[in-house]
Amino acid sequence: MDRFASVYTCWTRQMWYTLCNRAVEVSHMRVVAGELGGRPLAGVPGRGTRPTADRVKEAMFSILGGSLDGGWALDAFAGTGALGIEALSRGAERAVFIEKSPAALRVLRGNLKRLGLDARCRVLPMDVRVALHRLNALLPAAGVSGQAIAFRWVFFDPPYKMAGAVDLLGELDRLGLVETGAVAVVETSAQTAVPDKIGMWHHWKRSTYGDTALTFYRKESTE
Repeated sequence: MDRFASVYTCWTRQMWYTLCNRAVEVSHMRVVAGELGGRPLAGVPGRGTRPTADRVKEAMFSILGGSLDGGWALDAFAGTGALGIEALSRGAERAVFIEKSPAALRVLRGNLKRLGLDARCRVLPMDVRVALHRLNALLPAAGVSGQAIAFRWVFFDPPYKMAGAVDLLGELDRLGLVETGAVAVVETSAQTAVPDKIGMWHHWKRSTYGDTALTFYRKESTE
């Protein structure tokens, strides 16, 4: 019984440390670099949303080269909007955020407003798959007459337990919503296996940070 109590106490303490560390990460979220570097970001209260840790976000954009050369960014499963906001801060021209949680949407819109990004963004309050199929009807390409939306930067941070989320990259490809040469970053659990190829998306790098894995894909030409 004493041994059981000792194991239970250790497990309880570890869970407490994990929750405390997560709370600190959420309360200290910020834009890491770029024109908005250092500005704070609000987090979603509770445990329903898992924000990308600043250290993982910094590593992600370092792999992407630090600065982004314009283009549209898509932040799917956006949560607080941290990835799309980071992309805008580092040089993306505009961003689209897709999020269906009412609590997360309130925080996302608040972050965009406080950072003065409203004019460069659109927020779609719906399921990601639904949004992708309706995107060009919902978002005429502002300032790009006669052309449809085509993303250069794609960020997917789905719930770790969501099945089939990575396959949505194939939907983006089939729907013609990405540029040739576009880059996608998919955040998953480190234990999650992801394919090397999804449509015309080809895997080119995978990095692991504790329980988090970042998988990088590039959209190749159809020729």
